[in-house]
Amino acid sequence: MGRDHPDGTSRTISIQVISAQAVPEIAANESPISRLSTLTTTSLSYGTVHSYTVPTSTVTVLYGLELYSNVLSKTSWQLTLKGVVQWTAQVLPSPLNIFFADARLSAGDVILLEALSSDGTQVTAYGHLEGKEVA
Repeated sequence: MGRDHPDGTSRTISIQVISAQAVPEIAANESPISRLSTLTTTSLSYGTVHSYTVPTSTVTVLYGLELYSNVLSKTSWQLTLKGVVQWTAQVLPSPLNIFFADARLSAGDVILLEALSSDGTQVTAYGHLEGKEVA
């Protein structure tokens, strides 16, 4: 028989390394996040659809971002992660769901999703961020 349980099964414990300290992945130190933001604009300059800054003393596990606009053909998008522009001036043919496969972001890191109207038409851009904060 195994040492963990009387029936011989073993116990598995997952941990994450946070600031050089092993922290067990348990519900007590995790908070799910789901943030939805919108921007209605006619501007030809980028405006913030969604901005998220990882809180102090936490790590954010980013699962994904979703992008949508009521007029996709007239909406141009820009995504910046941790101060680095990932892409800019992107017009999408359909809503986009970006999957990050549990990307870890440190305290102070910023996710910035921006949009503009490509020709002055009023557009409403939607952004959704999902993940979890681990203290």
